Amino acid sequence: MPTRTQTRREAGKEQRREQILEAATQLFAERGLENVTFGDIAKATGLSRPLIYFYFPDRDSLFFEAVARSHQELYSRFITAVKPHLNGRDQIIAIGRAYVAYLRERPSCFGLQSAYHARKQTGGETAHPMQEQIEELHKRTMELMTGTLARGVKEGVLRSDMGNLLQVAVCLWGFTHGIVQVIATKGEQMADHLALDPEATLDTAFDMMTRAMETPAKT
Repeated sequence: MPTRTQTRREAGKEQRREQILEAATQLFAERGLENVTFGDIAKATGLSRPLIYFYFPDRDSLFFEAVARSHQELYSRFITAVKPHLNGRDQIIAIGRAYVAYLRERPSCFGLQSAYHARKQTGGETAHPMQEQIEELHKRTMELMTGTLARGVKEGVLRSDMGNLLQVAVCLWGFTHGIVQVIATKGEQMADHLALDPEATLDTAFDMMTRAMETPAKT
């Protein structure tokens, strides 16, 4: 059985590890992988470079673990959003709202994921072991969305003619990502020059997506 001192020591190690990952997420999101050094991360955390190397053997390992951590957080938010008492339509809307909240509350994670997806693997480059975990998390996220859509179809609250539900899930992801990015970057201009309320615009986008998926009302 671990002693109290050992427990505190392990908790301290985990705290430092999280501190490094959080700082790395911010820096990688701002600068991209190639423009961040362990010296930059050491400066941001107030820790020494040798200590950074103690936790992470190289920059790629730190980058991919930060990306995996970000994906895991997003997936956990989606799981929390999909409450059992909701029908499939309301569940998929809740997932969309959770994504919006994630992008707003964790903009560095959003930027990190963008940097990951924009990164091109050069010819002959060996895939990092963490990439498989990242892709598995993304697959599980898509499976959660398609399962939610399938539930809505079965319940009769979502259209049965939407076609391939995985394609629908990817489109919903793209629509939500796009409108949030537009509001995040152009929200003030929309308010100043077009007299549009960014929040109302976001609500309109969700209403449009929901209407497109809902079972048509019988006349």
